[in-house]
Formats: sequence, C-alpha cells, structure tokens
Amino acid sequence: MAEWKPLIGSSRPLVHSKDPFSSPSDLFTLFSLSSPSMKPAFSDMLLLVCSESKMTTEATELYTLMKKDGTFPSLASFNMLLESLVASKQFRRTLDLFSEFLELGSRLDRFTYSKAILAAVKLGDLNRAFELLNNMKNSRVSPNVFVYNVLLSGLCKEKRMRDAEKVFDEMLKRKLVPSLVTYNTLIDGYCKVGELEGAFGLRERMKAENVEPSLVTFNSLLSGLCRARRMDDAKRVLEEMEAHAFVPDGFTYSILSMGI
Repeated sequence: MAEWKPLIGSSRPLVHSKDPFSSPSDLFTLFSLSSPSMKPAFSDMLLLVCSESKMTTEATELYTLMKKDGTFPSLASFNMLLESLVASKQFRRTLDLFSEFLELGSRLDRFTYSKAILAAVKLGDLNRAFELLNNMKNSRVSPNVFVYNVLLSGLCKEKRMRDAEKVFDEMLKRKLVPSLVTYNTLIDGYCKVGELEGAFGLRERMKAENVEPSLVTFNSLLSGLCRARRMDDAKRVLEEMEAHAFVPDGFTYSILSMGI
C-alpha cells in the first residue's frame, strides 16, 4: 500500500470533483475498460480514498460493484470501509459486509473484528457480539483492551454486572492492562445497579495500579452515593475530586442536587 500513497493523494481531488463523470462508480467502470490489468489495484485504492473521505454511500456502492466484478479489496481498504460505516452509525450494514467478507475465507485481523463487535454492541445484540468474540479467538486473533471495553460497555448498559465481571476476569487472565475507560465503565455500571462496594473496590484497584481517575470517575461515584443518600461519603469523594484538581461541572452539580 505504501507505493500507492502518492497516487492516493493525487486521486482525492478527482473523487471529490463535481464532474458527473467522476463518481467513484464511474471511475471504476472507465478504468475497467481502459486498463483492465490495473483494475484490482486501482479499485482498491479508490475504495480506500472514498472510505477515508467518509464518502460512505459511494464507498459502499463501489464495494458492491467490485464484488459483482469478482474484484475484492485488500484488508486495509475493507477495514477503512468498516470504519467509515461505523462512524456513520450504519451498524447493520457493517455486520452484513463483515459476514460477506468472512464467507470469502479472507483472513481478518483485530481491527476488522473490533469494528464488527462494536457494531453488534451498538445494535444491542450482545449474543452476536460474543459470537464474534469467540470466532475471533478461534481464528487465533487476540482481543485487545478496546474489544473488551466495548463488550463491558454493552453489558453494563444492560446491567449485567456478573457477566461484566467474567469479561473483566478474562481480560486480566489474558494479561491485558485495564485502561481508564475499563475502570470508568465498570464503576458506572456498579453505581447504576447500587453495588457501591464493587465500584469503590475498583477505585482502590485504580490507586494500586496507578491509574489516574477522570472527572467521569468521580461523577459516577457521586451519582451512586447520592442515589443511596450517602451524602457524607459523597462529600469525601467531592473533596478527593477537588484534591485531584478537577472542577465540578454541570453534571456534578445536578448529581449533588439529587441527594439534597
């Protein structure tokens, strides 16, 4: 792909042109007739440019044309297409294209799986998300922290904290280091179901692992404490928050007013 970078750069103005004959689909057709031997490389480059440029409709149409023609994109271009679809919240289409590409017997990487899992979680289809995770592991593609964070987010949203704990334990067994997003997701999940011991247990773990909290961390803890009417503890968390140089925001004050 590196050798194509100069051509990719020079092709962007053509793709963005207002000329009715320079749509990606038209360019694909014209190039297929004029230079058939270079068609696979050119179409792959065109798909990459469209996807990077967030021209999701054009990229999807081009992918369909390529598939009908028996020309299939590189994994790098396909990943960029999935990225574009997820960014435009076309989660169902993301999963459909993922399944098609998988059926081709193509070797998928961590990025491909992560976008498909994210799409499934965004659709609220956690069963599909875990099927994809198992498929990923069976294909000897190791999940990373991002993948686990996405799954934890979906489980916490559905208040499935026991399942979230299992996912967190699996993550630790794989020697992955939880990120601030991991902790914030779980802490918020525990607070929303009223399991404050679990939330504060993770806060202590953050301290032990030298993971610096964020305003989100403190707001989640304050929210849980105010719901439980534990205002003395909320005051201590607020003091700790200010000791970390965080300034209460509008959400913080709305939380505190809840406990008054």
